[in-house]
This record gives sequence, structure tokens and C-alpha cells, in this order.
Amino acid sequence: MISVRVESIYSVGLAKILLDSGEDIQLISPNEELVSLLGVTPHVDTFDVHIGDLEDRSGLQIKGEKDAVDRVLSILRKVLTDSLAFRYDLEQDAVYTAVVNNFLPHKKVGFLDLGDGQTGVMFAPRLRTGLRMIVQVKELPSESGKFPVCSDQINLAGQYVILEKSRDGEFVRVSKKILGDLRDRMHMIGQRLRPSGFGLILRTSATEVGENVLAGEIRELLKIWDRAVARLEEGSIGKVTSGETLVTLLLHYETKLKLDEVRSKVQPVMPRYHAFKSYSVASGFGADYMLHFLDRVDRAEAAEVLEAMIMDRDYRVDTPLRAEFRKMDGTQQDFILGLIKEKGRIFRLRKDLDAYLAEADSSSFVVYEGDYIETFLAKGSWTVHYRYYSNDGSFIGDRIVVVTPIDLSFRGKVRTTEFGIEVYRDGQSGAIDVVTETDADLLNDGIITADLDIKLGEVMEKVLTSLRSSPTPDPIIIMD
Repeated sequence: MISVRVESIYSVGLAKILLDSGEDIQLISPNEELVSLLGVTPHVDTFDVHIGDLEDRSGLQIKGEKDAVDRVLSILRKVLTDSLAFRYDLEQDAVYTAVVNNFLPHKKVGFLDLGDGQTGVMFAPRLRTGLRMIVQVKELPSESGKFPVCSDQINLAGQYVILEKSRDGEFVRVSKKILGDLRDRMHMIGQRLRPSGFGLILRTSATEVGENVLAGEIRELLKIWDRAVARLEEGSIGKVTSGETLVTLLLHYETKLKLDEVRSKVQPVMPRYHAFKSYSVASGFGADYMLHFLDRVDRAEAAEVLEAMIMDRDYRVDTPLRAEFRKMDGTQQDFILGLIKEKGRIFRLRKDLDAYLAEADSSSFVVYEGDYIETFLAKGSWTVHYRYYSNDGSFIGDRIVVVTPIDLSFRGKVRTTEFGIEVYRDGQSGAIDVVTETDADLLNDGIITADLDIKLGEVMEKVLTSLRSSPTPDPIIIMD
């Protein structure tokens, strides 16, 4: 059995996929929607896997024991085939003995040798080169070439308690879910059991076992700390104890439509329900509010009204359209695509190039100050089509970038991930060139699914067919 805690704006869809998989899945601490819509029995316990939202609502963080995470990820991606999965070499919350290889006082940052060729960073004013210390991985980098962020605040987590070694000193805290007299009783138990020099946190599950079980778990956690101290004293560096596997699962426009389909099996929702949920807190509230009236109003009309409100507020003609484009190495670019000239099913943008923009242009075309770019894209499109023009209006060429289905993002942005595939057509000769920017094997690396690999091939074929069919094709907007 795999126990899973789901805390997400996509909770109902994700939970239904897991429960319908035929696997032995138990949902821990389900919210009211999961109880009422899926009939999940409320159950408080520790869990093997936690599923939560990324801060910007663009996807999920799946964290837990490696085999369980892999299994849950596999179940989800059989349905959400357009999702992208990014894994990390190190484990969240793993504990290491480390040495400060270099400290930059002006930036208050130290670079740590974690052993086995791994490097971490730590932000603290009191470090010095050569200092040996016990650290814990707190934040894993999403970009290649970046290092994990470490801290000397150590949290040793068990099933029922957490021991904390930090500058906060000695304390006892009780889970906020434990209330009333039981909370007072658990606090007293914690005062009796807390080891000297540590803080003690009692988890919700601590109420389900006796004091002797809690004491036994504390003893086992102390052994981890003692082992770390012993390794530090003998001068060795490296991992003391493993942490949790962390996977980032990016969900794009098509995956959200799929989650709409899954959720609709248990409760009617308006079209693009999860796209509204991910756009902003306000639009998500509006989508949830409309759930109470969908038996009285037309669902498609409700979605159009909500979308019209967003478009009128955040995507006005002659205002800049901002882009948030991720790349396969984890880096992210935020820039202005151009001024909105037309909107509707397709956005048409224009960007006039000054000297700086001409120099910064990332295409293979040679452009100069005074040239301009028209860009075409659509919500849910697998392509962004750029058309380059010289300052006298003559056509330079087409550039089509293959991306994940484009999402609208809060405050007049669009969000997508580039696959590192671009197609060029020269405006004079008509010659077509396919450029691949990444050497990564996205399928074998587990970033994309086999279904998505096939779909990308189909998208490329449609792009090439469109470019070959006409000397001046209409904007190439590839929808699913």
C-alpha cells in the first residue's frame, strides 16, 4: 500500500486518478472535497508521498520515499501524458557532514563540499573557509549548474515526532490539528520526552501511539544525530542520512483540460476549470463559486464570461504581453514578447527592435535596429510563430518554436516550456532548417512520456507541412 497526502488545487482530479489506478492507494488527511465527492474515509496518519502545488501554480511537487514517488508519478503520467517531470540528483532534507571550501564575505555565502563531488551553498554571515559542520539540504535547484541550498538548522523527522537542532534552542510544539485538552496533554508528554539541546515537534499522528513509542522514536532519531557528530569529529564528509526524493511535475494547458475531464466524472465543471484555478487565486475562486450554479447556467457561457473578464483586465490591446518561458535545463526567461495588436483566438504581437533588442535577439536571423518582429500564439498552442521584418517592411523569415501548450498566466503573461526545437524558413530562398538546441534525450531521461514524444513528432510534421505548402503561410498555430 502507498499512503498519499494530496494538498493541491487539482486535488480531486489527482486523487481520482490515483484511486482509479487499481493500485493499493490510501489517501491521508483528505480535504472536504475528497470526502464528499470521492467518498474517501477521513484518516490521519503518516504518509509515503506528499503532493503539493508549486508556488506559481504551474505544477506539482511530489515528495517522499523514492519507490513510492516513482510509483505515484507513473500512475499520474499514464493519464497526464503531456506533463513534464524533472528529477533532482540530491534528496530533500538529506543530512551531510560538510566543509566550507570557499566563503564570500561580501555576499555572505559559503560553498560547501558535501562529498562525492557534490557542492552545496549556505547563506550565513558567520561562516569561514575550512569550517566543518553538519548541514541539511533545504532547497533543491530547478536550474542546471545551480547548487542545493543547505542550512545548519537540522530537522530529524520521524513518523510521530520531529527533532530540531537549531538556534531556536529548546522548545516543545504540538501540531495545530491537535486541539483542546488533548493538545495540553500532548504538550506535557513532549516536555517529559524532549532531549536536552533539541526542540521537539509532536506531529498529528503522535496522538495515535503511546508515550513509550514516542520515546523509542526519539531515541532512534538521536542516533542519527550522534552518528553525524561522530563523523564530524573524525573529519569525514558525506551523507549521514538520506532525505526524500523530490520530483517537479509541470502541468500545462492540455494537462489541465485532462484534469477537467477526470473531475467531470464526479462533479460537473465549467470548461477550462483547472486553467482558471491555476491562473490566479481570484479566478480560481470564481471557478469554484460557479460550481454552485452550474445546474442553472450554461457551463460554456459561464467559462466565456470569466475568460472575458480576464482578457479585458489583463490582456488589453497595445499593452505589453509578458512571457515566462522555461527551458529543458531548468532555466527560465521572463521578457516582453511584444505589444498586443490583436487578440481573440490568436494573439498578434509586434516588437520594434532598438539596438539593445536587436543585439539580444536569440534567433538565427541577423537583425538590426529598426527591424521588427510579429509574433503569433494562442492559448493551448504547441507553437510560437515569429515573423521577422526589416525596417522597410521586407520579409526576413519565419521562426517557429515548439513549446508545451501555452497557458495564460496572472497579470497578462503567457507561460510555456520550450522543447529546444526551432524551425526556420528564410524569407528570400525559402530554405527550411530545423535547429535542436538541446542534446538531452527527453524520453530516456524521463522528462517526457512516450505519448508526448509521439505528439511532438506530429507537431513537427504539421509545422513542416505548413511551411512547405505556401511561400507566405498563415500563422502556424498547432492545437491538439
